[in-house]
Amino acid sequence: MSTKQVAATVGGFTMLPDILIKKYSRETALVFGIIWRHCQMERKVCDASQKTLCEMAGISKDTFIRHATILVNDGYFDKVVEPGIGSTYKDTGKLSMNISVGVNELPVAESDTYQSQRATQRNNTIRPLKKPKY
Repeated sequence: MSTKQVAATVGGFTMLPDILIKKYSRETALVFGIIWRHCQMERKVCDASQKTLCEMAGISKDTFIRHATILVNDGYFDKVVEPGIGSTYKDTGKLSMNISVGVNELPVAESDTYQSQRATQRNNTIRPLKKPKY
């Protein structure tokens, strides 16, 4: 049984599933992520132009097609050629994902208090806090 749950609006990032990086390559995982991201839109298919998809991935058309073909042949996407539109990809659900994306930010009042405490610890000199590296 295949289930698919998307707990977030997918935007602003492209997933590169570790399992696909290990099985194939970073480029294949990137192509998967870009196609999958488009499949989350209203039509539930990726119907973006190859030019758009290649620009998003930063790879050539030949490279994109090579990796997309791997994903179609191995059952991650179904490819359909639609007259007047071109190729579209549909997610088969072979790779199930549960995604939860959130941002935890301190409310303004708490953030100000935190900044003040940090400033006091640094000889009353206010310096911007460094953002953590992820």
